[in-house]
Amino acid sequence: MYGQEDPYFNWLCATVNNRDYIQLAWALHKRKFQAKLPMDKNRGMDGIRLRVDFMERYGELGSSVNRTGCTMLELLVAIAKKMSFLMGGNAEHHHTAYYFSILLKNLKLEKLTDDNWYRLNGEFFVEDTVFRVVDRQYDYNGNGGLFPLHNASEDQRGVDIWYQMHAWLTENSDVNLTID
Repeated sequence: MYGQEDPYFNWLCATVNNRDYIQLAWALHKRKFQAKLPMDKNRGMDGIRLRVDFMERYGELGSSVNRTGCTMLELLVAIAKKMSFLMGGNAEHHHTAYYFSILLKNLKLEKLTDDNWYRLNGEFFVEDTVFRVVDRQYDYNGNGGLFPLHNASEDQRGVDIWYQMHAWLTENSDVNLTID
């Protein structure tokens, strides 16, 4: 049930200390990330590289992995690892878990714990969220997407995820990660 017998899925969940969101993680892992902007393909490749990390440590991936494209869970875990690294963390589990929880909050998925999954119609909200993120149907300032900004200088729907992440980290910390 929900990939609990799948070592790779379990490793992804452990990487972000995801004990209360197994059903959400499984729903994200069943959905594929599709890049709409050329540079976003790199974020998908970051997610796929997690498979290489796992295979180097443990061998076989397991049955849940979509072997062709990055899943939404892989994307979020990979982005959380990048955020942790950029902010001076060593991308160990507790730092990555912190940024993963921020991504869930930014996507308004943090209420979808296993205890609330059915009551809040979790599958519907995940489907809606994935559509909104992948098809860039969020607001100008990124609200409804991965990286909502208070002071967006440009329409975030046309900005690569990498640059959205940098803008969000700069706006939400005392570190300037502006890329020229």
